[in-house]
Amino acid sequence: MTTRRILFLIAICLAPFCCFLVGYLIPSYIFTQKTFTCPSFIGERIQDAAAPISSYPLNIRIVSEQVHNELPSGTILHQKPLPGQKIKAYQSMYLVLSKKDELPRMPVFDRVLAEEAAAELQKNHIQLIQYALPSSLPKGSVLALFPRSGALVRDQKAHAYIAAGEQTLRILPSFIGSTLAGARNALAAYDIEIKVLDGQRETIQRVDNEFVIHEQRPLAGSFVDIAKPFTLYVS
Repeated sequence: MTTRRILFLIAICLAPFCCFLVGYLIPSYIFTQKTFTCPSFIGERIQDAAAPISSYPLNIRIVSEQVHNELPSGTILHQKPLPGQKIKAYQSMYLVLSKKDELPRMPVFDRVLAEEAAAELQKNHIQLIQYALPSSLPKGSVLALFPRSGALVRDQKAHAYIAAGEQTLRILPSFIGSTLAGARNALAAYDIEIKVLDGQRETIQRVDNEFVIHEQRPLAGSFVDIAKPFTLYVS
């Protein structure tokens, strides 16, 4: 058998294999999806990232949302595949987005009465719990609120310190050297009873201009509650 004939027989035997190999490699080269590095979209809003994502042949899947009040709604918090990983065209990308808390927020109040604040909060089903404090502001005025204005109300309850009415504590002035008539006029608006002592004896004379105050109890500078009865002793 000649060499030419041997080579011919080898070629005939290898022809099916070669045809199979060529038929496999050419479609594989044409249709095989190329891989590329996954970019990072974390921190971008889904609206802003839509255009860059669409430049990659990827299937976007939003799998969940997480409450994150410090970020705008729709911010991409997590992605899979992770940035830097190799991905193929038309591969799915799974995203986790941020959302705002749905809890109500404390409105802004400025010089409001407690009943007005309570009515406004009731619109959002928030209960106003009130604590009265002495104050010179009109009765029922809101002194302070918690939570602060704009903050989230997490338990459907707000707390307010309100004015209990006119402050009844006063610093008693000095009446020493004044006439009894002058002391009566100064204290008349507060319904304060004055007991007059002449030496050690109580006097009932009403000639107030004849009395000069040499001593007083309580002492000048004392805090007295004008809402409670007390006696001012003079001599």
